Amino acid sequence: MLKTGIEPDLADMFRRGCGFCGQGWLAAQMLAAAPAAQPPQAPSEADFLQVANDFWYHTVWTAKHLRRVSCGGPRGAATVTSRRGLLCMLEWHARATRGPEHDTWMRGRFLEEWADPRAVMETSSGVCTL
Repeated sequence: MLKTGIEPDLADMFRRGCGFCGQGWLAAQMLAAAPAAQPPQAPSEADFLQVANDFWYHTVWTAKHLRRVSCGGPRGAATVTSRRGLLCMLEWHARATRGPEHDTWMRGRFLEEWADPRAVMETSSGVCTL
């Protein structure tokens, strides 16, 4: 990773703090190699429509396959795609209502702390799980 670069999500994790066995020079090098944080951008209309349309397409697609009692991987893949879209929309909503610099962590971590409480209640009730 030091030679090829660190992905933004992983760099974010390093900046927030992480533990290493031995916590010596390797931790210092990883933190030094992590790129600077980029402020989150508000979605363009095209980005928003793409995520919303993908979310609804995969939701309907999954319902169709569940109705057919289809087994296998496609149902799981569609669920993952729908969850990613939902998480993206929750992040956008949190930044739109609480300010563009509102920290949404990464990949839904600490969702209960940064997301709209109504969305958290729905996800914890089993209606929609991330």
